[in-house]
Amino acid sequence: MEFRENPVITEELDNLDEEDKIGHLDEEDHDANRNPEPFEQTEVVDDYPMDTLYHKKRVPYIEKNNGSIVLTQQGDYKRAIEHYNKALFSIKLLVEDRNLNIGEDYVQKVIKEVEIPTSSNLTLCYLKEGDYQSVIKYANKLLSTEEDNVKILYRRGMAYSHLNEFEKAKDDLMKANKLEPSNKTVLDGLRIFKQKKYDYKYKTQKICKKIFDKENPTLYPEEEEKEERKERKTPVPENTRLEKGSIPYYLGKVLELGFAIPLVMYKGLLQKPTESLLGIGAKVISIPDHLPIVGGL
Repeated sequence: MEFRENPVITEELDNLDEEDKIGHLDEEDHDANRNPEPFEQTEVVDDYPMDTLYHKKRVPYIEKNNGSIVLTQQGDYKRAIEHYNKALFSIKLLVEDRNLNIGEDYVQKVIKEVEIPTSSNLTLCYLKEGDYQSVIKYANKLLSTEEDNVKILYRRGMAYSHLNEFEKAKDDLMKANKLEPSNKTVLDGLRIFKQKKYDYKYKTQKICKKIFDKENPTLYPEEEEKEERKERKTPVPENTRLEKGSIPYYLGKVLELGFAIPLVMYKGLLQKPTESLLGIGAKVISIPDHLPIVGGL
């Protein structure tokens, strides 16, 4: 049977139709050893009797119904979560209180009629609220006893997708799809999963490129500047390096920077002007300090 994730549709909630139409909420005294049956509840009940064991046994049922009412009638996930958790907590108190002697038959009954459907509805509410870890927590518990529950596989798969745990998401959604190939909700979930995986991969690659791409001028500024200077500079053999402070030294620096500056020199200033200016394989001769240079350096 196909399901739809619409929180305001009554049949979406587990066992709501079957459980909430049996009996009515009342405050009559009952035999303490009697186990309560699921009952119909039309409004939220916050004030209920707790004076007898039977009344205490009814609390999980009341709170489960409260959660279903606020969820189906109001679409209030947060309040539904509060009531559902109260239902589960009341079961825990009853089971752990040895003085109450609730009986094993009641334990098995309340687990089947309250704990399991309540936990299932919690996976829906937590998924809608974006609490994906809680979805996984309750889904794990449910799937440990019912591993082919398509609804819970779908919800856990979507929770994994939102947490970017794509391999786990794929396993759950593919299994759900295999169990119910025509289930539109599962098919939609698979499409969302694939899109999320693609978006995550693209975003990750983009971030990595910004981090490791040295062509980005905003990253590694010192290394970039050093590399640029190294590429512009013409290497000069050690035995032909010009003495710092000499005229050819400064001329060479000017040419390295790519500037063209008109120069007027006395005849015979350099033996090989072109080679000396470039500083490549030139035999540098001493130059008198008093020689003028026109054009400015």
